Amino acid sequence: MKVKKKLDKIIDSISIFILVAMVFFTFLQVVGRYIFRHPPSWTEEVARYLSVWLTFLGAAIAFRTWEHLGVDFFVNRMPDSIQKVVMFFINLILSIILILLVWKGYNMTLFAVRQLSPAMRIPMAIPYAAIPVGCSLMLLEVLLNFVRIKKGEEAH
Repeated sequence: MKVKKKLDKIIDSISIFILVAMVFFTFLQVVGRYIFRHPPSWTEEVARYLSVWLTFLGAAIAFRTWEHLGVDFFVNRMPDSIQKVVMFFINLILSIILILLVWKGYNMTLFAVRQLSPAMRIPMAIPYAAIPVGCSLMLLEVLLNFVRIKKGEEAH
């Protein structure tokens, strides 16, 4: 679990860095537009791609901290033994969906390697890679939930 805690810190730090960079580039775009009347064309693109990355990393963080919106009113009213079964199936469905997203996201990323972004001319694989990376991190959390269920601990 030391490795997992280190990974969590890295993801948190990257997410904070991305948020700060996104605010900076958006501010630069606004200053360029309203003060100099000529905004740099690439700042909007950078902010958009950072937003995509932040969304997927943030979703992984939300999986870790159990901050996703969920309707657990009925599940919480069930006996503990049934709750474990329901949580198992929820995690199973999530695993299947996330595996599909990782697979399809990986294929999309490979497909976009030769395509360049309009303003910065970077490979579109960079923004597309947020999908398999973020979904892999979410899948890791779901798999850890399977372990928690198996051990009898509270699962997310």
